[in-house]
Amino acid sequence: MNVKKGGLLVLVLLVVSVCAVSFWPEQKESKEPEPEEQVMNIRKEAVAGRFYPSSPEELESMVESYLDQAPYLEIENIHGLVCPHAGYIYSGLTAAYSYKQLRDQYDTVILIGPSHYIAFE
Repeated sequence: MNVKKGGLLVLVLLVVSVCAVSFWPEQKESKEPEPEEQVMNIRKEAVAGRFYPSSPEELESMVESYLDQAPYLEIENIHGLVCPHAGYIYSGLTAAYSYKQLRDQYDTVILIGPSHYIAFE
């Protein structure tokens, strides 16, 4: 993939994301829970075996394969990425192009994405 096509893909994904945000309802401010109320909830995977492998070993191998195929372009000072999150066989390599650029640049990465199974107020 040359840089012009990659730039166009990121632009298209950015436009789609911005359009999607305009349809989200406004979020109400929520009260921060007291420390004794904070409980770690880990949601059980909802689509394992359908959108990505259910086997942790197979999933790890698939992700590593995509990252190995994606070039590192040495882009500095990345402030944000817009990445697809469809089934890995459809969008995994495209997402790997973005995630590969974060290599060795950040100690912390925050992922923000839509919830497909849990409603938020």
